[in-house]
Amino acid sequence: MKQHLLFFLAAISVPSLVSAQDPDLYRNPTVGLALEKPADWRFVTAEENSENLRRTKLTDAEFQKKMEKYATAPLVALMKHPEPFDDLNPSLKVNIKPLGDLD
Repeated sequence: MKQHLLFFLAAISVPSLVSAQDPDLYRNPTVGLALEKPADWRFVTAEENSENLRRTKLTDAEFQKKMEKYATAPLVALMKHPEPFDDLNPSLKVNIKPLGDLD
């Protein structure tokens, strides 16, 4: 199990790359992910993602607290419009988590 945890920690600690040649392309060779966003969308930083979660207000206060406490930074996130945005804002977040001890 320790090997899987070490791999997971290494995978998320390796800098993810937004290509200098193509600012719309995200690559993370450690996890084998490449993603090309539409030109009019934007990548979201971990700090922006965290701020957006804090800004989200739910009707269930207990669930709100748990969401803020247990939310993790995504591997990559993108959205169509900068926040705050007064309407629905299409977005995509990719999270990875270890699966545990696999044979």
